[in-house]
Amino acid sequence: MGVDCFGKTKRRPSINSCTDAFGLFTIFIAYRWLWNLSGKEELEFTTAELTYRRLLLGIPRTRVFVMDRITDPRFVPPQQRGRSYTPSGLGFSYGGEQVRVCDQLTQEETNQIVAAAVQ
Repeated sequence: MGVDCFGKTKRRPSINSCTDAFGLFTIFIAYRWLWNLSGKEELEFTTAELTYRRLLLGIPRTRVFVMDRITDPRFVPPQQRGRSYTPSGLGFSYGGEQVRVCDQLTQEETNQIVAAAVQ
């Protein structure tokens, strides 16, 4: 324990909180590494909805979007803000919210997906 400039006692972070933070960081890095090795993305279009599925080691994470609420489909270029990096992808507006799906798409691939979805 220490004392700050105002005479109040300060608690120092415990070893457990540092270990917890390191553990969470390690899990995040492991997830990213596994995704780069074996992650897959799937898009399925029907007249009623768009289903986006990410598969990592056979475990799916699915999002379903109603086609009538999707507007302004477009290519989203990669973005870097400080140390944070977001890869390129397919973007669209969905009920007032901006959504980006699919990693590492080129503009040509995005245009082909949009053309197929509009048909």
